[in-house]
Amino acid sequence: MENIWEVLANLTLIALLPALGEELVFRGVIQQQLMRRIQNPWMAILLASLIFSAAHMQFEGFIPRMLLGFILGWLYWKTQNFWIPVLCHFFNNGLQVIGQYLYKQELSTVDLEKDIEVPWQFAAISLFMIWATARLLQQNLTKYPAK
Repeated sequence: MENIWEVLANLTLIALLPALGEELVFRGVIQQQLMRRIQNPWMAILLASLIFSAAHMQFEGFIPRMLLGFILGWLYWKTQNFWIPVLCHFFNNGLQVIGQYLYKQELSTVDLEKDIEVPWQFAAISLFMIWATARLLQQNLTKYPAK
């Protein structure tokens, strides 16, 4: 990625289109069908996230992608708003595009194509932040449920 037009093209192809298409398929169709058939939202979200991760056919990232799928599925179920998981999916993919651009421009020293060792403290902080965000969402969603 040499210039802003390539970044925008990559954001469209790698972030926007997959966010729309994958959320339509995995949350809009698969998760909804599983919820109708299983009658257990948690199991439906888990199965949809497993299918979501398996469909990407990248074994190395299976667990993190399954977790992402679970979070996106939970957001869709809790908010009943298709655009919330689309926005989160776009944000996730878009950050990777921007990170790659910054690395190529030597504005960042993190190479997203290499494995990165994450200290356990960072992992613990990340898990805490995910938990805190989920709690805040849960509290606010019970105060202001989707209509």
